[in-house]
Amino acid sequence: MLKKFYYKIAEIKFKHQINYLGRNSQLRLNGRVIEGKYVHLESDVHIEKNWIIAVYPKFGGKNNPVSAREEAGVYIGERCSINRNLTIYCADSVKIGKDVLFGSYDLITDNDHGMNPNLDVPYYKQPLVTSPVSIGDGCWIAENVKILRGSIIGEKCIVAANSVVKGKFPAYSIIAGNPAKVIKKWNFEKSEWEKV
Repeated sequence: MLKKFYYKIAEIKFKHQINYLGRNSQLRLNGRVIEGKYVHLESDVHIEKNWIIAVYPKFGGKNNPVSAREEAGVYIGERCSINRNLTIYCADSVKIGKDVLFGSYDLITDNDHGMNPNLDVPYYKQPLVTSPVSIGDGCWIAENVKILRGSIIGEKCIVAANSVVKGKFPAYSIIAGNPAKVIKKWNFEKSEWEKV
């Protein structure tokens, strides 16, 4: 009963901060959302404590892609289960499919600071460089994973703990390392994971 009451209070709080919050979604109260009008959470999403979803329509006086495209922003699909300390930074598009499982201390970002040493401004004031991020349905993102801009992860992938992901990865793969690479693929005929 107390748990139900807790999540009802959280729902009331975040319904005013998030563009779309699906039914039965459970967000811990000590989470934080910045520019929630660009955030869309489908039904039955569960997010544990100390999460942050931050969207940046502008940075350094420049408009980012998220402010210009209707389909941009953060989208989290149905029945995603997200452990504590998730961080999402979005200046373009972060799309997470349905039934995705996250471990603790994961980071997803679709942007980097500018890296031009010839400019007369420090890196943290340079315009952001952005590329959309996509995570397919049914993936498992383990503990302490960093998913960087431009990453596309196919459905039913497993990303091993402590991996740093950048690039495109096919569905039904196990991804591991820094930089992350495909180490196994699912063999449908044998119904087992095989080393690549």
